[in-house]
Amino acid sequence: MVNGSAAGLGPDWSALEPRLDIAQVFMERPWGPHRSAVQALVNAMRSAPVAGKFALQCLVPYQSWVIVRLPLRRGLPIERVDEQVFTVLAEAERAVFVQRWQALFGRPIRWNSELQLVEPQPVER
Repeated sequence: MVNGSAAGLGPDWSALEPRLDIAQVFMERPWGPHRSAVQALVNAMRSAPVAGKFALQCLVPYQSWVIVRLPLRRGLPIERVDEQVFTVLAEAERAVFVQRWQALFGRPIRWNSELQLVEPQPVER
């Protein structure tokens, strides 16, 4: 992610570190309340420039959501990331968090069935 402060777009989030313990707290309670380290991370993700940002789109109110990527220019269509449809909002929030994590830190994460965050192992060639 481009440093917002350097680009004149907002706060400087470059001091944030990709700490799995902080991400784990979000995964356990996507809506908070969050301690300051978790809230700082969530604020950084939510205040990133709109162009190219991952977001949730509601398909049916209170029933289904998909992950989309906002266009680079206003007026262009939003892009659906994949075909997965979420029927539980907390799962959708976690999934968009994972997308934003990778956009912010350039490193993928995933969570297992126990909602434990793990960094994927590099693929050996």
